[in-house]
Amino acid sequence: MELMTAIACGWIKRLVGAGGDVSALLGEMNCVSLRPGLSLVEKAVALYWDRSERARAVEFVRNMLRRGSVGVGADYDGQTGGPVGYLAWKMMVIN
Repeated sequence: MELMTAIACGWIKRLVGAGGDVSALLGEMNCVSLRPGLSLVEKAVALYWDRSERARAVEFVRNMLRRGSVGVGADYDGQTGGPVGYLAWKMMVIN
């Protein structure tokens, strides 16, 4: 499982750099029973945010909510914030 997570993180990093659709990747992972956790979503949001692509970070979270194929809120590893909470934290804490 750790190997698959490492590979997924690499894919996410490449997709963010190339302007690809990260939310589609996470949705496809969910379709083949590889349930992406909050750490993968946090990775994508952090990559967008650190690259100063804040609008894309917000759009990524919107897509996650819109698609509904990847759970939000408490469905993420017992965390209550989910992708929206993590994005809000990035907006408030990290300029």
